[in-house]
Amino acid sequence: MRSLSLALVVTLGVAACSSGDAVQQDEQTSPKASARAEASAKEAGAVAKAESDTNGAQGSAWDYKQKNDLYEFEYKFPAVAPKLAAILKKEAESAEAQLKADTKQASIDANNSDFPYRPYDLMYVWQQVADIPAFQSLSAQIYSFSGGAHGNTAYDSLVWDKAAGRELKPIDFFTSSSALGAQIRQTYCKKLDAERRKKREGDPGDPNGMFNECIDPMEQTLLLGSSNGKSFNRLGIIAGPYAAGPYAEGSYDVTLPVTQTILDQVKPEYRSAFSVMR
Repeated sequence: MRSLSLALVVTLGVAACSSGDAVQQDEQTSPKASARAEASAKEAGAVAKAESDTNGAQGSAWDYKQKNDLYEFEYKFPAVAPKLAAILKKEAESAEAQLKADTKQASIDANNSDFPYRPYDLMYVWQQVADIPAFQSLSAQIYSFSGGAHGNTAYDSLVWDKAAGRELKPIDFFTSSSALGAQIRQTYCKKLDAERRKKREGDPGDPNGMFNECIDPMEQTLLLGSSNGKSFNRLGIIAGPYAAGPYAEGSYDVTLPVTQTILDQVKPEYRSAFSVMR
């Protein structure tokens, strides 16, 4: 559903082209061409400015909550561009509609089976990871509970291109997932093991046992971060419960500095938005 942003950009682009064609025609056929051209140029400039503001300017944060006998739902995000806000609100609407349908059926099933119904939970919490001149990077923690022994947590991420008014995934900035993975895997595995030792109070456990082997960083949630507010100079990798450790250990969050070898994997058109972390 987030592809709606692209459709909006295309629609506005077509409108802008139509205005330009009209100006050119007036110049050729009307004795009042100069005045009309000037007015049209001002109008086109205003449209372009409005489009730019919509793409990049930040609006208000949003926090929607709903609680009833069937479920508790929350969807929140920080101040983002109006276009992105509209996309996320649409996603929230769709997620709650599905939750409403699922819990209605689950309640009926529980009643027919003489089991007590336990209300579901679904919560999306988006947070800002970085805000640099050209891009805003966000991460989401998604908690869900559907009546089982415990809930579960998953993660998502996105990057908003302010000038283009479109959503990107962090991996879109790199030449390929495999190329980036090859550059960061060794460093990621070392840092992941260090985090495991912290959570396990220094006990490394069986090196060949479950939850002790390294996992593929590119199968986890990738984030683009910044320590200077000017460029992306660090990568975040979040592994949810069960990915790198048992449920009781929760999620594993590893941060890697952008090095020259990582920078070499960035697509040329995005390289100016990255820097080596000093």
